[in-house]
Amino acid sequence: VFSTARIHRNYVDCVRWCGDLLLTKSTHNKVAIWKPSPSKASGQDAALVLGEFRHTNSDIWFLRFSIDSSHSFLSLGNKIGNIFLWDLSKLGSGKETTKLSHSQCTSTIRQTAISWDSRTILAVSDDASVWRWDATK
Repeated sequence: VFSTARIHRNYVDCVRWCGDLLLTKSTHNKVAIWKPSPSKASGQDAALVLGEFRHTNSDIWFLRFSIDSSHSFLSLGNKIGNIFLWDLSKLGSGKETTKLSHSQCTSTIRQTAISWDSRTILAVSDDASVWRWDATK
């Protein structure tokens, strides 16, 4: 058994595996990518944080991110209808690769989904709408 409260200071509302690493999100505008390092000898809950992905207007509960099937991209919506997309191979930068928005998409994006080929992102929002973005390249 392993448990830690060292990664986030508040309620954690989303977690995903990324290989042997974890991606976790709380209500303080960041997604952390980290490796659990349990120590049976000391009983300590060690964890190695490898990177953080900062975002804005996401300080509410129940915003679910997604990662693609190849563990290359992470997408997350916020409470003003924007979607952030990060390239997971660029851990050091922490800056989003792309921000998706539309003038009519202004409600909270509760969850995103990335297609198997990473060319389409779906998002669902509080106003009951489903949004779709397709890659153009």
